[in-house]
Amino acid sequence: VMLAAVLFWFSAIGSYINNIRKRLAKANIELSQANERIRQVAVHDDLTGAYNRRQMLKILDREKALADRGEPSFSMCIFDLDDFKRVNDTFGHLAGDMVLKTLIGAIMANLRKQDYVARYGGEEFLTILAYPDIDDALICAERLRNLASSLNYPGLPEDFRVTISIGVTSYLPIESIDAVGVPILSPR
Repeated sequence: VMLAAVLFWFSAIGSYINNIRKRLAKANIELSQANERIRQVAVHDDLTGAYNRRQMLKILDREKALADRGEPSFSMCIFDLDDFKRVNDTFGHLAGDMVLKTLIGAIMANLRKQDYVARYGGEEFLTILAYPDIDDALICAERLRNLASSLNYPGLPEDFRVTISIGVTSYLPIESIDAVGVPILSPR
């Protein structure tokens, strides 16, 4: 009888511990998902999904350090939407948000995995391109400029177009990021 009672007790304790393990495993999965969501929010712009300014500065520091150690250099493009205030004033801020989301989504889809896009200001964005040659970066910038002016935006007139102005430069090792000049590539 004593043995049966002890075995029953071990069985009950084992079942209790097993339930605790299952709950802990589920809590760990939920915690991992929450931590990933926090990480995404901490490094991405909520509206566009591009990196935020703080994360872009970290990426720039890393790319600069790699280039200064002899790795291939990189190019940068800074661009903004021309007359974006007109979009908000004419169609409203929700339409302006949709334009930003649509444009940046299309730009991110047309860049390579090793290239980065970040929201630098309201309608200003910065890209880091893994192109050490300025000519390749200029070709990419021109492609992005043409892409921007060819997009259609849901809910806006069919002939509505957004143009962007882009400045392009290449990083030269040992320069400071602040010293890099950015010439402007304007819409035609």
